[in-house]
Amino acid sequence: MKAWRLILTGGILLSLAACGTPPANESALSVATPAPQDVKTEEKKTKTTALPSPAPVQPAAPEPVNDNPMQFMDMSTRQLSEAVGRPHMVRRDGPAEVWQYRGDGCVLDLFLYDQENELQVKHVDLRSQSLADDSLKACLADMIRKRNHTKPVG
Repeated sequence: MKAWRLILTGGILLSLAACGTPPANESALSVATPAPQDVKTEEKKTKTTALPSPAPVQPAAPEPVNDNPMQFMDMSTRQLSEAVGRPHMVRRDGPAEVWQYRGDGCVLDLFLYDQENELQVKHVDLRSQSLADDSLKACLADMIRKRNHTKPVG
């Protein structure tokens, strides 16, 4: 009778142990199982496309200004100060008072002469050691823009 109990207890324990872990063949089968046909077909239909990169932000166009140096002709000192601000240097040259403005690569000299007890611009000299005419005008325009951004309001 003891043998019978021993065999029965061993059989029960073996059955319980078999329920706890999957058989080695079953895990091997799940790895080797091919994917269903529908999934492969769907993968082939799906294409990945890169999103277009955003357009680069363009800097704002510079404020249009009059870049003709002759615009200062016949201006009074008050008009000149309003247009281009205080000069970097003022000097006397005989009967003329010369107002000098310096930009990034260019120099603007305005020669003012006495006209009925008021100084007025009668000669303009815009120059540079290395800039061509178009670049000189761009340099003058930049000077004027900078002045317009630093003007006191009201």
